[in-house]
Amino acid sequence: MLKNRADIDLLRVIRMLSIHDLVEIEAGDTFLFDEEAMVGKFEREKNFSTENFRNS
Repeated sequence: MLKNRADIDLLRVIRMLSIHDLVEIEAGDTFLFDEEAMVGKFEREKNFSTENFRNS
């Protein structure tokens, strides 16, 4: 557990959020309760991630 806010690596948090957003922009932001859209969600996100972050 963090003892104070100074322990948070803000740059790392921003990078993680940016990567998350890039994947959702490409693969589609799927609403949690949309069961039809959830089909294949993992595969869409994984395909985009492996193609675009392979050399990162």
